[in-house]
Amino acid sequence: MNSTSYVKMLLHAAKYPHCSVNGLFVRKKSKKEDESSRTPMQAKNCIPLFHGNLTLLPMLELALTEVEAYCEEEGLTVCGYYHIHSDINNTLPDIFTHKLMEKLDENYGNVCLVIVDNRKINNEEDEVPYSTYNYVDGRLVPTSSVFMDTEAAERAGKAIQDGLYRDLVDFDNHLDNISLDWRNEHLDK
Repeated sequence: MNSTSYVKMLLHAAKYPHCSVNGLFVRKKSKKEDESSRTPMQAKNCIPLFHGNLTLLPMLELALTEVEAYCEEEGLTVCGYYHIHSDINNTLPDIFTHKLMEKLDENYGNVCLVIVDNRKINNEEDEVPYSTYNYVDGRLVPTSSVFMDTEAAERAGKAIQDGLYRDLVDFDNHLDNISLDWRNEHLDK
């Protein structure tokens, strides 16, 4: 994943440290899509979806419809999903995440799951603060197919220190006030 995707994902977590948060990763749609290949996720952007209650299906369906329209317009496709638990000790996919990955795999193919380990976000060591999974044959299989840009961790730390999480808008915020732009293009720099 590129640094923009990584930064937005961690800004989402920083804005709502008391809540579970989730979102999608998107990438440029290639001319020849081969859904059977399991290549590393090439996320170019991150779309924060919800904080707090992540399982409200009508809101999720609305968000996915909006994201799909945006992707079609921009020549993008969904390539991943991230989930950050509110429980600092929970680092495994839950049943809702499994079901959502099943649906995303059905609609987009080759979708990767990123579960962030809250205990490792501020870790000074070079340890990656997330686990990744591919959805294969109805199961979430651990993988190491997601790599982040070398500058991503540094950019994320600086963005959080600078308080940029206050400017992040997730789809929940957009539903509360439709003038807020969930695409967060102002954070793409």
